[in-house]
Amino acid sequence: MNEYKTLFESKVYNQLSSEEKKGLFYVRAKYLGIAFLILSLISFFINFVFLDLEVLNKLTIIVSVFGFISLFVSFLATKLDNELKFGKLTDTIYVLEKSIIIGDKSFDCNELSNIKYIVTDFKGKEPPFFRYDLQYNIQSYLYGTGVLNWISFMYKDKDYKFFFFLENKKHFQVFEEAMNLLITKGVKIKKAFDY
Repeated sequence: MNEYKTLFESKVYNQLSSEEKKGLFYVRAKYLGIAFLILSLISFFINFVFLDLEVLNKLTIIVSVFGFISLFVSFLATKLDNELKFGKLTDTIYVLEKSIIIGDKSFDCNELSNIKYIVTDFKGKEPPFFRYDLQYNIQSYLYGTGVLNWISFMYKDKDYKFFFFLENKKHFQVFEEAMNLLITKGVKIKKAFDY
């Protein structure tokens, strides 16, 4: 890696799998809250139609309160833990003058084809009136998390796509300068979208 100057360096962003998401506290709290609310509705229906017991009415109210509390805690924790949008930063991506290194894989720029990138986000980016997050295909009014950026290319007949993290606006500019330098050196790169 030292034979060429590093033009850009960042962390690779990997989205959590559905199994990993299920293990998160606030996802479990959400499902628990839904289960409590369903249980309280069933209890209410059975008591209303068949039993008419005062103690079951009180139990139904207590279970539904726990359901609403669980849903509220889930909602609050999701908002507070929206730092990386259900993902984690793993390997490092390096863009050098002649290659791109991602984790333990090295890709020679001369052998890359169909290089595209999308840069829409950096950490702390203020939300405009309307921002479109291409990764999740949603409108967003939240501050940027820095992970809605990706680069893709074909290398030896295999497609690769990596999401990466941008710390701030300066980090975004460093990435842009790196891509522009590679373009001036003859590497064919397509900017798919910019913010």
